[in-house]
Amino acid sequence: MRGLVRLLDGVIALFPRRAWWFFAVVCVALIAYSGSRPASELPDFGYLPPHSDKFLHFVAYAGLAACLFRAVFPLVATRPSPWGKLAWAPVILIPSIVGAVDEAIIQGMARGRGQDVWDWVADTLAGVTVFAAGVVWRERVRRRDEELRRRGRSRVRRRHGHSFRQTRQ
Repeated sequence: MRGLVRLLDGVIALFPRRAWWFFAVVCVALIAYSGSRPASELPDFGYLPPHSDKFLHFVAYAGLAACLFRAVFPLVATRPSPWGKLAWAPVILIPSIVGAVDEAIIQGMARGRGQDVWDWVADTLAGVTVFAAGVVWRERVRRRDEELRRRGRSRVRRRHGHSFRQTRQ
């Protein structure tokens, strides 16, 4: 698990915060494109339990919210968000608004597609869940960094006899 966390941490650190806004726009475009497809063009996953599309909505909008969270919050947990106390707004409201537009307008124009308020609820819950998980994660990282600073250890990793100071935005 620790290796996976380090891998994800490394991948996330590769891109600056501005790039995550672009990734969020790409997510919105993919969501709008998939929502505009007629029911006959959707992939057939075989037998799926009733209401399993809520899970697919949750996953898609959680990806959007994760891109927005990274765009709004600095990677270093001790730095505050430039959005201040409104940092929650884009992470929760944008997926909710995109979900409402997707359900009310985009899917309403596609043949054979139904509109369901519970899909919108799943979209909004994805934003809330990602925001809550991100805040908890940042708090854990902040506490770990404070503990390392208190012990006198810096965040320097040694590999192959060289020191590499971790640089994060």
